[in-house]
Parts: sequence; structure tokens; C-alpha cells
Amino acid sequence: MYEGATTSELQRALIDSAVDLIDEDVDYDKVAAKLQLADTRKRAYDNYKPPGLKLFYYHMVEKGLWEDMDYTEEQLEYLDARLDHDRDELFSYAGLKQMCDKYLIQTRDRLYETPQFLYMGMSMAIFRKEPIEDVVKLYNIFSLHKVNVPTPVLVGLRTVDKGLASCCVIKSGDSLESINAAINVAYTMTANRAGIGIEMGVRSEDDPVRGGAFHHLGKLPYYKLIDKTVKANTQQSRGGSATVQFCIFDPEIESLLRLKSQRVSDERRIDKLDYSMAVNDFFIQRFIDDKQISLFSIYDAPDLYELFFSKDINEFIRIYDLYEKDVTIPRKTIGAREVFSVFFKERIDTGRMYAFRADIINARSTFKDMIYSSNLCQEIVSPTSEFTDVSELYQVDGDGEVALCNLAAIVCTRVSAGEYEEVAYLLLKMVDNIIDYQSYPYPAIRTTATNRRNVGIGLINIAYGLASNGYSYESQEGRDYVHRETEKFSFYLHKASVRLAKEKGPCPWFDRTTYSDGTLPIDNYPKFLDTVCSEELFLPWESLRKDIVKYGMRNSVLEAQMPSETSSVVIGST
Repeated sequence: MYEGATTSELQRALIDSAVDLIDEDVDYDKVAAKLQLADTRKRAYDNYKPPGLKLFYYHMVEKGLWEDMDYTEEQLEYLDARLDHDRDELFSYAGLKQMCDKYLIQTRDRLYETPQFLYMGMSMAIFRKEPIEDVVKLYNIFSLHKVNVPTPVLVGLRTVDKGLASCCVIKSGDSLESINAAINVAYTMTANRAGIGIEMGVRSEDDPVRGGAFHHLGKLPYYKLIDKTVKANTQQSRGGSATVQFCIFDPEIESLLRLKSQRVSDERRIDKLDYSMAVNDFFIQRFIDDKQISLFSIYDAPDLYELFFSKDINEFIRIYDLYEKDVTIPRKTIGAREVFSVFFKERIDTGRMYAFRADIINARSTFKDMIYSSNLCQEIVSPTSEFTDVSELYQVDGDGEVALCNLAAIVCTRVSAGEYEEVAYLLLKMVDNIIDYQSYPYPAIRTTATNRRNVGIGLINIAYGLASNGYSYESQEGRDYVHRETEKFSFYLHKASVRLAKEKGPCPWFDRTTYSDGTLPIDNYPKFLDTVCSEELFLPWESLRKDIVKYGMRNSVLEAQMPSETSSVVIGST
């Protein structure tokens, strides 16, 4: 240090010194975390002791940093008595540093929050119309790190900014007007902190336009437009991102698979986007049999593309065979193994080339409507349909649909068997409330979001659970452990959704789900998994099935295993 160094610089030097020693002795993580906490509180309050909630709340509302939630002084005092700042010490150094850098409210020169106020503020905002005891219960599962919430919620919930959806899935048609509508949604939802998944049903390179007056430039120009659109807006704590999907039998498949490759020219490379190749068992079988596949444009075979995403793979195979036999229909041919080898290579090289199993996803989803693609991180599947033009975004009864999903997760190793049902209920109610609370840039998106009420609750810390019990991934004990955890997780989420349906009514489009027919996750999983796990189901699913048929469910879909790579650092989970 130099003469005249500030106390803040001295504190930072102490923190850095402790961090440097963590590799030698892991206990220095606790030292670094305590030093970081002292620095955080000093920056926020110029004091180690935080102020009372009532004073803090009024100050944040006056500054415009928190929204006014209409709590009375008596309610604020009640909540303050149950707010525990000692829980700040549950953070690891990395978790607290991540919280300070990404999630606590701050301006360029001032930090305004510490973690417990963030957790209480989130609980107050989303449960303001619930019993105040539930506000405390939600605060407790947040602050004890029993659940994980995604970046948009950590950043926005409690503020006047209500863009809280994690995922936005979009479909465009082939017309300029439909493409324009999709681009508008991608731009606006990126600004609202959502990650983008998009499937663009545009024709291929050299397809005729306006009766052959000129040739189409293909998908590349539109993918470049998507890339620029999502990068135009940052999301406070992260940048905008998108995953673009295409079909395996698209005539441009070879170039599309190489869009992230550093071996193609700058003009042909779009390496900041991620990509997903839609495939089904028919093409996988051709790969196994080392056969050729025919590549058809959506311009020449629109019905084939629709059938590709249907639940009836046999009908797709029948029509595909007819197209292959019809020599008048333009096509390219390529070896199936050649396509898959490029796919595997790009996946290994980049890690961001995904596979979308169109037939399996549509056969096993909870929706009766067609699913064309997944989201940015590929953990959710929800119906989408194209908008005819931008004006349809402002209609509540149009045919277009954008899929939104709000995420959260249960930390399996921190929730006891006795409290699991209540934690699942509180977390699901929080996410379900967000659907009504959050802002929507277009009426059409609000309509479908509130009618479907899609949520994606995940299960995290499974790897830690396996390790702490001494189980390996490959062992029978490990497989059975995962079975028990995932069955418990799924059962209590579905039970919570039924409970919410009893309280608030089922989702308006419940009849458009397979749940309305009494179908449950235990009915449509691959049965070969019964040979992997040696345990039977242990929870009362048949009783739950009767309740679902009788009362309905609050949500069209419930489960999604999101990556949580950023937000999980905060709470120290895997």
C-alpha cells in the first residue's frame, strides 16, 4: 500500500489477500467473506449495522429505487422483527461478491442494499396481497438459500422495473411482416431481461421470391439481424443472448451448422448466437443405417415441416417418402452421417450447438398444441405460433403466440422431507404471482402468458447431494437417490399447482394441456428407465391424478432443469 491510501483501499487489499490464500486453506473463504461483508455494509450504510426496515423502505421508495408496496408502519415493524441480517454470513466469498456485483441495487458511485433487504424486498413485492405471515415464510426460504431465483427476479423484483420473465420463445413465418413482428418481440423482450429462443420459418437460399423475380438470400441475413437485435440492449447484469433453431433437412444445413465455426469466413460466421438443430428418430435411424437424406426447403414442402413437429412421426415418414419419390420437387441430398459429423464436431468445438428432439418433445410435452423450438438454454418447451404482422401483437385474440416462462429452483439438499411440500408451494406461488405482476410489452403476450401460466421450476444441488452421500453418478445408489429426489420434486410441484388451482382457479387454457386428460409425468417417461432405477414410485400419484382431473392445475407446465450457472454461485449450490 502507499501513504495516504483510503480505508476502502485498505479493506480491498485485506479481502484480496484472504482470497489469495483460499487455495492453501479453504477456511480463508470465511475470512474473505466476512471482510467482503464489512466492506459491503460500509459502502451501503457507512456503518456495519444495517438500519431498520421501516427507515430503509421509506428511503428506497423516496429515491425511486424500490416501488411503493403500500405496507403500513405496523406491517413494516412486524417484518423488521423477523429480518435476520446474520444470515448474510451464510454466503461464501464468491456468493457475496456475485451478489454485490450483479444483484444489489447500486448506482455508479453508491451501493444501496445488502442481501437481507434484497430478499425481504422481493418477498414484500410479490406477496403484498398474501397474508403477511407468508411474506416471512418466503423471505425465510430465500435467505436460508433453500431456493434459487433467476437473474431477472433478483435484479428487478422490488423495483419499479417489472421485466421478470427469464425465457421468451418466438416463431416467425416467411413473410416480411411476420419476420418484422418476431424481430420486434426479440428486441423488446431482450430489453426486458429475457433470453431468446427463436425458430424462423423462412425459405432457403436461392428459393424464388415474387414468382422468381429474384432469388432469396436465405437465413443468414435474418440470423445476423437477430444477433444485432439481442446485442443492442444490455440487461443490467448481463448481455442479451439468443438460440436460433433450424431443421436437419433444411437445404442450408451444412452452412447453418458451421455458423459458430472459426474456420468459416467473417461474412458467413455468426458466432455470438447459439444454435439448435431439430431432429427426429427418422433421421437418427438414417444416420445409424448410413443412408442419404433429402433436404427440402420450407418453400417447396411447407406441410412436411409442419408434420416434422407433430406427434405423428409415422405420418411424417409417409409424406417424406412421397416427397423423395417425386422428382419434380427440388431437393439436395447428403449423407446423414456427414450432417451428424458436422453437428458433433461443432458441438464439441463450441459447446453451444444443441439438438432438439422434435418428435419426442411433442409426444411427451404437457401441451396439446405444437411445439417448434426451445428457449435460450434449451430447458423449456412451450407452444408458439407466428404473428402475421406487428399489429397482431396489440390484439388479444390473434393467432400468434410468444411463449414466456418464469423460472426458479429448489435446492434439494437444503429442504427437509417435512418442509418440502410447503417450500414447493411457496416457490410456485411466488413464480405464479409473477405472471400477473410482471410487465408485458404487448397485449398478445400478456394474453397467452396469463392463459397458459407457464412456469419452470428446477432442481439444483443434485451433484452435491450425490457427493455428500458418497454416491457416484454411475452407481445404483446414485441412480436411486436421483429417482427419489426427482419424484419428490415433481410430485410436490404438481400438488402445489392443484392447491393454487383450488385457491385461484386453474389456468384458463387448462383444456389445452394433457393434464386435462389425466396424463401425468409418470405416464409418458421412457420406460427403459425402469431398468436403470431399482426403486418403485413411493408417492400417491393416483390420488393426485384424481385431484388434477377434478380441480385442474394452475399452470400448463411446471418443470424445467435450467443451468442456473450465475445465480447458483450466489447461494453456493451446484
